[in-house]
Amino acid sequence: MNCNYKKIIYSFIPLIFLLFTSISVHAQTLNSPYLEDSGIIVNKSLNSSAIGYIHGEKNNIYYSSTEYCSSLTELKNSIIKHMYNKDSSFTISYKGDFSTLESDLNNILGDIENTDDYLAVSYSYMKWNAQGYSENLNTITFNFSYLATKEQEDYVDKKVTSILSTLITSSMTDDDKEKTIHDYIVKNVTYDQSYTYYSAYDALYYGTSVCQGYALLAYKMLKQAGLNVRIITGNAGGESHAWNLVNVRGKWYQLDCTWDDPVPDTGKVSYDYYNINDTQMGVDHTWNKADYPQASSTYVYPGDTAKHVASVKIASGDLNLKVGQTYTLRITILPSDASNKNVSWYSSDNNIVQVDQHGTLTALSSGNVVITVKSEDGNIIDFCKVTVPKDFSKYTQWKEKKNIYLNKIWTITFQSTIDAASVNADSIYVFDETTQDKVDLKIKVSNNKVILTPNRSYSPDHSYYLVIEKSVKSTNGSQLAAPTAMKFNISYN
Repeated sequence: MNCNYKKIIYSFIPLIFLLFTSISVHAQTLNSPYLEDSGIIVNKSLNSSAIGYIHGEKNNIYYSSTEYCSSLTELKNSIIKHMYNKDSSFTISYKGDFSTLESDLNNILGDIENTDDYLAVSYSYMKWNAQGYSENLNTITFNFSYLATKEQEDYVDKKVTSILSTLITSSMTDDDKEKTIHDYIVKNVTYDQSYTYYSAYDALYYGTSVCQGYALLAYKMLKQAGLNVRIITGNAGGESHAWNLVNVRGKWYQLDCTWDDPVPDTGKVSYDYYNINDTQMGVDHTWNKADYPQASSTYVYPGDTAKHVASVKIASGDLNLKVGQTYTLRITILPSDASNKNVSWYSSDNNIVQVDQHGTLTALSSGNVVITVKSEDGNIIDFCKVTVPKDFSKYTQWKEKKNIYLNKIWTITFQSTIDAASVNADSIYVFDETTQDKVDLKIKVSNNKVILTPNRSYSPDHSYYLVIEKSVKSTNGSQLAAPTAMKFNISYN
């Protein structure tokens, strides 16, 4: 499932720094030059389509009164107040160190990130413009872009209260409350594949959102139901993503409502990402673990008497298979008398290695894959790496070269002028034997020469092949009798 979220990393772009000195002879004017500086701090936890995102119904709210702040603490508290009120534009007269303002504002948003998960991911950017005299009051004008207006956030609060009044009863445990809220969100929110809707308001009012709306809504509902909850921003499936951490009976668990909601929406509820631990979530999610509580426990619902799976281990280590070769992986499940020992198998790339539901692998093409086994009970996982090396044994072999330097440029000279149209990344290339990938190269054809320049240095601990396929032609149509390969190794110098 696509989803757009990544950990908040504040960056700022200094736009202008102008220093004017008056031509007046007054010494005080010369000692207090007029200063102007501006910039933008972008919330990088959002994907690029959300930056500057303003829904059609939202109107900017302008706060007209100018406030006065004499310290960083006062400035921070004022910014937080305006962010809670969703003020899109406001001005503050600030008497502080103008020279460090850029970093001070970045630190302020960093503090907000660390103290309020919901607020930290509810805006897309902050623009600021400061001007004045260095020894006097400096005026800072702020412009924020939010994912929801104050009216929409108020709607979310009231709607969540109304929904919970019908879902949650006084007899429910925290386990019951969490499952009820998880199921409600998965059943009533559809993943927005158009990347138009981002907020908890969108998830409730329109019934659709990307992962951020799922995580924000789960945060609101779980928190109001009395559970301790966090919002995690990181990556999943190679893209930025957001999900939750929930504390149940004193232990933290990972919860991803988005990835428990099938696409296309079927109305069914999955529990693959419900109350799992960091190891399980880390199979396809990444995040800065130092920023969040550790989720290390295996979740068991209270009163459950079944013997649950505690571990799943693949018997073999990493494997090397040839194209066309098959191999069946064996697993050990503990306890051996677990009530449900069903497992599922997954390949990270079915074009390289396929795996059936008995754990039998079939190598189809060269490359590296990760094979994962996951228990039906508890979503306990284990994985192994499988490499299918590209076979150059049938290629004409040039003599191996050793101690090639890190940025070696290869010049291949042919007897005839080369047809440039026949030269591309599939016909002449450098192949990394370690990663089983082609090296990123710049290819230039000049008469009877082909020049290969690496776009980045080779890795000293890797082995490579310089490869010429039969598809390379001369301008008169001649081809090589057989494809050619030359192995080489890199020098540390």
